[in-house]
Amino acid sequence: MTQQTLSGLHVLVTRPVPQQQELVAAIKAASGEVLHMPLIAIEELTDPADTNGLVVKIQNLDQYQILIFVSTNAVRLGTAWLDRYWPQFPAGGQHVEVGPGTARVLASRVRQDE
Repeated sequence: MTQQTLSGLHVLVTRPVPQQQELVAAIKAASGEVLHMPLIAIEELTDPADTNGLVVKIQNLDQYQILIFVSTNAVRLGTAWLDRYWPQFPAGGQHVEVGPGTARVLASRVRQDE
């Protein structure tokens, strides 16, 4: 098996800071040059105007049939909010994850509650 090289290539990485380290390291390990320019910042909601409605929805979570997680950030931040208002991940409800990475992170999170 031959190892691929990125020697002479310049790669623009636009992932947010917390999620870029592994990709940047892999590019550098393959001799590529990296320019990191995050296009978005992932931040938790803190403004009461935003959080009040979220709290009401979480407190009524047993009224929902499916939880949809669209990213690993959604799992990380969403389950942190769930922890504040539910003693464990809601049992019996279905959940859907967009992508295998999100599914792995959520599966790990759900196992912690069992």
